[in-house]
Amino acid sequence: MKVAALIATISFAALPAPTALAFDPIGIIERSLRNALPSEMERAVRSLASAVVMQLPSDTSSPEASNGDAILYTRTGCGYCVQAVRHLQATGASYVEKNVQTNPIANAEFRRIGARGVPVLVAGDEVVEGFSAPLYDRAIARMAQALADAEPSASSHESTRAYKVGDRLSPSRGPLALLGIPNPEGVSLGTVARGTALTYIGPARNGFLYVSAGQLEGWADARSLSPLP
Repeated sequence: MKVAALIATISFAALPAPTALAFDPIGIIERSLRNALPSEMERAVRSLASAVVMQLPSDTSSPEASNGDAILYTRTGCGYCVQAVRHLQATGASYVEKNVQTNPIANAEFRRIGARGVPVLVAGDEVVEGFSAPLYDRAIARMAQALADAEPSASSHESTRAYKVGDRLSPSRGPLALLGIPNPEGVSLGTVARGTALTYIGPARNGFLYVSAGQLEGWADARSLSPLP
């Protein structure tokens, strides 16, 4: 009996291990994810600590966005992206957020732009890599101005109508840039969202009105303002 038991023990030990012991659910999941996502999305997308302004490449069409909104490309876990979102929300800017880490279409757009990392703001043909509040405000203001220039101009009567100091106004489209000089090429001092109450504090010049919005003062295009009741 002892000999038979010893032979049975040796024979069992020589058998190959059951296949169930080699089962690797984590590895299968990882391989499935790699097969499900484009290879470009596996590349690491870093966060940019400094902001740089560039133009959309000439051979790249403007990414898809509705109603002329700006586009903000972000990724999950990016601190600078969080700062960018908070700033755009605080200024009332019209924008669409696209996560390049979870959205394959957004990732493809991001790669075509040639950006080095996130966040990336696309406002018209202007691209801002990284986050800078002043650069974001200027880019969005220039985009808004370009859209306004492309629309049918208001009549000269509406552009030069008389306002009294203290009149209450509101942007008819947003965001509206308040400029340092009464000229479309003036530097943006900040932007105000559509529906914001402005006060005309004078003067008026070249179709622009000098207005205030709380602590912010600057020149606003009269064609983009509507009187409040």
